[in-house]
Amino acid sequence: MWEEFLPSEGAQLKSLIPHQPIIIIARPKFNTHHTISIGTLATSIIIFNLEIPQAALLRQWIAENATYIRKLIQEKLYDKAHQQVHPPIESQLYY
Repeated sequence: MWEEFLPSEGAQLKSLIPHQPIIIIARPKFNTHHTISIGTLATSIIIFNLEIPQAALLRQWIAENATYIRKLIQEKLYDKAHQQVHPPIESQLYY
């Protein structure tokens, strides 16, 4: 988020986080180096809690999967660099 927007829009976004807002970003900038990050461009649009059918379905999915989402966040399962890769067992090796 551009520095000039941090005091207003950035503060608004930060205050919404505990309430698990549905955020729609039109024309975002994605970076997938090591992890996924989303940025904005001059043409990006950010909308919070838009009341559309898809948002209601997403809220329902979040409620149904709350336990998994908490685990995902606590264990940082979304971060591939954080995950441990275990070596294969001997019977899975082909020579």
